[in-house]
Amino acid sequence: MGRLARAEGNLYDRFIEPVMDKAFEILDEKVKSSRESNASSKMAAILIIREMAINAPTYFFHKLNSFRELIVKVLKDPKKEIRFAAIAALRASLTIVAQRETNIHNVHGSHDEENETKRYYRELLREAKTMLTKDEEVRGGIMIIIEMLRTATMRHELLVYEENCFGGPEKISLLKLIGLSSLEMETACLIHGQDPTDISLLYDMPKNVFGEEGHHFSQQCQKLIKEYEPGENINNFIKIGQGIERVLQRNHKNAEVQFLLTEVLPRLAAFDSSTFQEYFLSETFRYLTSQARNFKPTGLVSPKAFLAIGQIAYSMQDGIICYIDKIFTVIKPYIPNPSELAKYRRSINTQVEGNVLQLISLLAKATKDNFHTSICDCIDGMLWMTLTKALTDCLAVLHANVPAVKNKIQDGLLNIFSRIIMNLPYVKDDKPYSEPVDWSAPTDVTSKLLAIKTIGEFKFDDKLLKPFITHLAKEYLNDSNSEIRRETAKTCARKLIPCVKATDAGVSMVGARVYSPHTMMTDVLTKLLAVVVADPLAEIRLATLREFNTDFHKQLALSENIQSVGLSLEINTLLFSPYIMLLTKPASDAVPGSE
Repeated sequence: MGRLARAEGNLYDRFIEPVMDKAFEILDEKVKSSRESNASSKMAAILIIREMAINAPTYFFHKLNSFRELIVKVLKDPKKEIRFAAIAALRASLTIVAQRETNIHNVHGSHDEENETKRYYRELLREAKTMLTKDEEVRGGIMIIIEMLRTATMRHELLVYEENCFGGPEKISLLKLIGLSSLEMETACLIHGQDPTDISLLYDMPKNVFGEEGHHFSQQCQKLIKEYEPGENINNFIKIGQGIERVLQRNHKNAEVQFLLTEVLPRLAAFDSSTFQEYFLSETFRYLTSQARNFKPTGLVSPKAFLAIGQIAYSMQDGIICYIDKIFTVIKPYIPNPSELAKYRRSINTQVEGNVLQLISLLAKATKDNFHTSICDCIDGMLWMTLTKALTDCLAVLHANVPAVKNKIQDGLLNIFSRIIMNLPYVKDDKPYSEPVDWSAPTDVTSKLLAIKTIGEFKFDDKLLKPFITHLAKEYLNDSNSEIRRETAKTCARKLIPCVKATDAGVSMVGARVYSPHTMMTDVLTKLLAVVVADPLAEIRLATLREFNTDFHKQLALSENIQSVGLSLEINTLLFSPYIMLLTKPASDAVPGSE
């Protein structure tokens, strides 16, 4: 039906308008009736209206007031599925209003339309503040506020994106490149599941990050939330915060209310961190730390309370320092004691562990060096937790932001990876690394993949990686598992770059042992070129070739290597030629006497 709404001409006039009118009529009728049997009709009407809003926005805009009156009533429905469908429709309507607002500013739009958008935001906010005062309606009120904050700022969405995509240096640098403009326009949005290094994506507001409706920033909505009502000495933001604070103080036992509170509190903190800190931070932390302490895997309390604490801490930055000791009272129960690993593994809950690790990451980003006193005693325990992507990401953040624990994290991870990849203890300065008695390295493929990938992405001291890269090239480039071959090739190529540079410059690298980088570099590069030529899977050959950046040009120009590059071009002409031509021209330029 949504696709039909995109059609033009007679189909639109004969079909879409009557369907929209009928959906509004049915929804109005069913809202007035409280019978249980109306649920399916109500749901169908809401879904149709949402599709019409997304696909026929011009017609929908004329029904905006009718929609608002109905959707506020639907958000009071006792059925969770209907409320969630209603909030999806509300999100679509807010997108339309924000788009109209942009058009009004960019073109000589109608003054009436501008007043209409302002009135829509104002009436929604008024309804939300009223709903917060009634226990049976509080869920709908919080949902409306979440959507309005989402429309008024993108800070929280960017933070969630950064936490979900951490791992590659390109992603982090791109987030820094974006920054946050005064209006925080949609150019700050990134796309999940697509190449985040593609700058062009920043100027095309994606739908798959924020749902099918997309996301549009509204300056009018932002101004309304900051606005002082006539005769009032506090603005709407403080009024919203006071309403949410009263909900916190009522200590709702409803799991949905608890979940929605963990969603709205970080958004309030991101919208205006200084005001939030002055008025609401103390009560917020009292509530969230209580929720985190009372968490039980089989209970009703959501583990998202841990993540909400971290997101608020990130918004507060240094303002959170005085709360760190209180926050650590909810973190430490989930960090194992190295002498009690067996007991820890029996009680582990991976969902809450992931949220706790994200909390630690966000605290490290917010407080930097000020975090080292609190986290230092936990590092040993963290290193013996179950190896997961969440753990390695957390340790990477600590490694980058807390210099005092950098060496301890590096040595601990290298020991774990040495056990997983080489089945040998890690030796540094001729001393083996100390391990808990009952710890044993995982041997599954997933752990090996994670270890290999982390070596490639983590900023280890390059001098310590020679035995790892040599072993990976020798043992894993021909592994039967295609994913292991792919990650091994990418990791070896990335970590070979310092050796390539040192060889080109004629410099010796010195680590625990003195050695020439040339031998290692030549051996590993030869094996990588063999992968480019001979690996049975074309995607692995291509992935390896893509890792040969400009740092490799001089080495690829050598006679023993240029032959492999040429052979690869001959074997994979159609698929690889664009990449090989990018390599061969600069490489040929590096050959003495070539033209």
